[in-house]
Amino acid sequence: MASSTYETWRCCLDKWLLPTLGDLPLSAVDNDPVKVLVAKMVASKELGPKSTNEYIKLVKMIVASAKDPKTRKQLHSVFWDSEYLDLPIVEKRNQKRPAFDSETVTRLVGSATRYVQIVYVLAAASGMRIGEVLGLEIDKHFADNFSTVLVRQKARKCKMENYLKTDNAYRDIDLHSSVVKMLEEFIGSRTSGFLFASRNGKPLSDSNILNRHLHPSLKELGWSDPRTGEGTAGNHAFRRFRNTHLRKNRVPDDLIQWWLGHAGKSMTDEYSQVRDDLKYRKLVAEQVGIGFELPVQTAPVVPNVPKSEFAVAVEVAVNCSEVS
Repeated sequence: MASSTYETWRCCLDKWLLPTLGDLPLSAVDNDPVKVLVAKMVASKELGPKSTNEYIKLVKMIVASAKDPKTRKQLHSVFWDSEYLDLPIVEKRNQKRPAFDSETVTRLVGSATRYVQIVYVLAAASGMRIGEVLGLEIDKHFADNFSTVLVRQKARKCKMENYLKTDNAYRDIDLHSSVVKMLEEFIGSRTSGFLFASRNGKPLSDSNILNRHLHPSLKELGWSDPRTGEGTAGNHAFRRFRNTHLRKNRVPDDLIQWWLGHAGKSMTDEYSQVRDDLKYRKLVAEQVGIGFELPVQTAPVVPNVPKSEFAVAVEVAVNCSEVS
């Protein structure tokens, strides 16, 4: 189980399931008490329809998990009546899935400082999840002179997780030449370590990128909730932007699925060998572009690096400034 899933379920148990159902024997957990739980969730207005439905799925999983040790059959077989439970209907059009447009990405990248600018560029130009971006290591996850990203791990809460969201998330992503150039300038003389690292060499925090940089910038651009003043989009909006850009430019579906790490939708997708044709992939990556404008850099970008490498990075930056 992914750590994020564990934390979500732990919170669900502590806040919702245990206070309402915790004192009941498992055999008594059926439609009647769960209907009461659903009513409490809906009345609280703290959860959306999708979250409510997902939390009730957890109840069903817990009940189904009790099995006879010999026969392995379920001890408590319950017919769950969704209509009786009065579960809220999940309507896709009402789900919040914000995606940035080209102008917004251009302005976010242009106003960002230091390493955050490169984080945004990679997220928007590759479609990687933010944890995948922050989990990149210079000597392990790049190929072909930094023109191909090898997605093999992710960072979460400043810690590494050597597994990805799904099996399809393990993939190689081809970058546009303009992004490669910017990436090489950012890396400079470094040969190892995380692409984005704190001064102690650990991965950066995805929540810090969101709360300290993205949300304040979105607020300045008018992307904020009038009730809370908080930004109305997260890091995932860069990924949706990339997906939309690829579709608008008629990139083959199986190549989009490969670059974004999605499963194929049909047997035809499974038969396709596009993902193995490196030359074709790079040609398409170059032709389709990135869909937003990169800033004209007037000063070198000095990355966060471990203290032992900081002096070297500063020297490289100074030399670059003198040359320019």
